[in-house]
Amino acid sequence: MKRRGTTLVAVACTAWTIALGAPLAAQQVQDIQVTATHVAANVYMLTGRGGNIGASVQDIQVTATHVAANVYMLTGRGGNIGASVGDDGVFLVDDQYAPLTEKIRAAVAGISGEPIRFVINTHWHEDHTGGNEHLGEAGVIIVAHENVRERLSTGQFVTFFERHYDPEPAAALPVITFTDAVTFHWNDD
Repeated sequence: MKRRGTTLVAVACTAWTIALGAPLAAQQVQDIQVTATHVAANVYMLTGRGGNIGASVQDIQVTATHVAANVYMLTGRGGNIGASVGDDGVFLVDDQYAPLTEKIRAAVAGISGEPIRFVINTHWHEDHTGGNEHLGEAGVIIVAHENVRERLSTGQFVTFFERHYDPEPAAALPVITFTDAVTFHWNDD
């Protein structure tokens, strides 16, 4: 039986792995639960209205909401962040925009005295990977599907947004990648 933290990571990873075109087993597909809010947020991003941080950084609040047991959701600007907290440290799912990294660290400090040890990127969009460089420089281990690393490490032009993305610096790149599945035995999950 899957436990809550493991399911949080599995759902986040598999949802965006589908978007990246990686093959999934039938059971993995059954594990995916998409909420109306998540769909609305993705439509917002895809229309180009959410493609940058927008508001002044000082006006953005990053807050933590307890979800269940040792699982929290951090909200600020852009994609929400999942957090597993416990004796092993903090494990984040995504890290929003770079200018919010200190606010994210402060929100994490409010729910745990343990350090951020891992961040897993669900996909390459800047509102999910923008904090990678700052966290990577601080020694946080970045994990993602190999397609996410490929996208982050190469320059690309996204026709829909009419926008060029430069390759990310080495500190922002996932250092652990996977193609099919990865399991974390973390914080008793």
